[in-house]
Amino acid sequence: MAPKTDGSQALPPGAQPRPITPRRILVIDDEIDTARILRMLLELDGHVVATAHDGAGALDAALRLAPEVVLLDLGMPGMDGYAIARALRGQPALARTCIVALTGRAADADRRRTLAAGFDHHLTKPVERRTLQEMMARLGAPA
Repeated sequence: MAPKTDGSQALPPGAQPRPITPRRILVIDDEIDTARILRMLLELDGHVVATAHDGAGALDAALRLAPEVVLLDLGMPGMDGYAIARALRGQPALARTCIVALTGRAADADRRRTLAAGFDHHLTKPVERRTLQEMMARLGAPA
């Protein structure tokens, strides 16, 4: 299977993605419409989803929800995605949380930077529903 441009693996023709285990997910994006669309797509698959649109709201929501997965936009005003990821990683209660970078930047250098900053995965916007489904299926059993 050849890698797709968003870093996920394409499924062979006719193959079905693995069943999705419902998860607690926090979507952090300053673009309210983008966050709303991601929330709707994820909820269609049975996930429990909360959204936040700035750094302070993100930290508050993460501590309340204790998400298994955080989808985090990098290009946010004020506290950017890198700073939010560092703050999340600094919370013992969130130590096992999977943090996924969402960005329009897809170069190898961008991917290396997000992984070095503590992100677990890097997805390029706009992200497709199937890509989200495949990633959630690959995450394994919830913590």
